[in-house]
Amino acid sequence: MFGNFPTLSQLRKDYGKNAPLAWLIPQLKDLSEFCGVKEKITVEQLQSLAKVITSEFGYLKTSEVMLFLHLMKSGRYGQFYGAIDPMKITTALRTFLADRNDYFYRLEQNRKERKQDEARQGAVTYEEYQRMLADGEIL
Repeated sequence: MFGNFPTLSQLRKDYGKNAPLAWLIPQLKDLSEFCGVKEKITVEQLQSLAKVITSEFGYLKTSEVMLFLHLMKSGRYGQFYGAIDPMKITTALRTFLADRNDYFYRLEQNRKERKQDEARQGAVTYEEYQRMLADGEIL
C-alpha cells in the first residue's frame, strides 16, 4: 500500500485509456480460475467488471489491487458458490477499502504517537524548568 506503484488512473494517463483494463482483466481472470467454480466469469463480465473497478476505484495502486485479489483468494472476503459473481467482487472491494482506511488511520496514529514520544524525550517538567530558572541555567 505504501510502495511507489502506479494507480489504475496513472496507467490510463501514462499508457492510454485501455491500459488499466489490459492489466486488470488478466488479474480478474486469474481470480476466476483460482476459485474453481463451475461457471467461470464470462468475457463480457470481465470487461464490465474491469471497467467498473477502473472508473470507481481508479485511485487504487496496482499493488493494492493485487493485495485485494490475494486476500480474495485467501478467503478473507468470502467465497463464490457455483459461479463468479462480479457484484460480490465489487462489494468485497468496498470492504477491503474500509480495512485499508483503518490501516492508514492506525498508521497515522502510530506516527503521531512516535512524534509525541520523541518530543517528550527532550522535555523538562515544570518543576525542573522552575529550578533551572532559579539556578540561572535559563535566561
